Amino acid sequence: MTVTEAAAPELTAEQLFEKIIVCDDVYIRQEDDSWLVVACRHKHSKNPKFMVENGSWYAVDPKTMQLEKPEGFVAPRKRASSHGEISSSTHHSSGVSFSNRTTYATSRMYRPRYTTPEKPDHGFAGLKNQGATCYLNSLLQTLYMTLELRQAIFQWEYDLELDGEDVSKCMTNQLQELFARLQASRQGAATTSALTTSFGWTGSDVYQQHDVVELAQVLFDFMKEKAHDNNLKDVVGQFRCDVISYVECLEHGHRRDREPQALVGIPLALDDQK
Repeated sequence: MTVTEAAAPELTAEQLFEKIIVCDDVYIRQEDDSWLVVACRHKHSKNPKFMVENGSWYAVDPKTMQLEKPEGFVAPRKRASSHGEISSSTHHSSGVSFSNRTTYATSRMYRPRYTTPEKPDHGFAGLKNQGATCYLNSLLQTLYMTLELRQAIFQWEYDLELDGEDVSKCMTNQLQELFARLQASRQGAATTSALTTSFGWTGSDVYQQHDVVELAQVLFDFMKEKAHDNNLKDVVGQFRCDVISYVECLEHGHRRDREPQALVGIPLALDDQK
């Protein structure tokens, strides 16, 4: 559905924000009076701003934004290079990079290079295996599919003073960008290399198996201690359970409990069945 009603100058940011629908085009007037068109991919649940395909956030500004196509506006045309490549602009923001590039043969037949397939019609993307990171990918997909956590991650904002100058070392920021790729990118799979770099892992660490419960605990502890966002802390705090061990006398019924132990996973003993 495309909204064709122009944003009147007297509209407030909140009123224009309500008119924006996910997947609609928003036209933004630049300083040189040219127009930039972006597609809304995700709307913030609290503030009047929206996320576009490359993971960038735009604050709604009725003075420079409208939903109606400007008169005389012509979308940028793709250009073909001498090597037979049709390329469009690539956007970069906060370490997120997306490109739409198609390669075809002109006078010679070339062996096609491996490219990440496009996202299937169901709209969900996978995660690339860096080596032996299948356990990590399973955990991340589980967290991504938890809508309350995904929403809290998108609402979290990077703070230079609290999170430090090196964005690459902030797990929460890298997790946010990874979730943005899974949701907004056209690619069928995203890489976790930036996230594992924030763990402090080197090249050899991705080929070592790690305990997925311990990894989940590290992620949750980091977000609870350094997230500086009460909503995210509350959501992360729900990923826990209390395990109580006790000793009970079967003859007299006396029982002695131990102190509860907070865990993010429940240990289960499985019979060795072949």
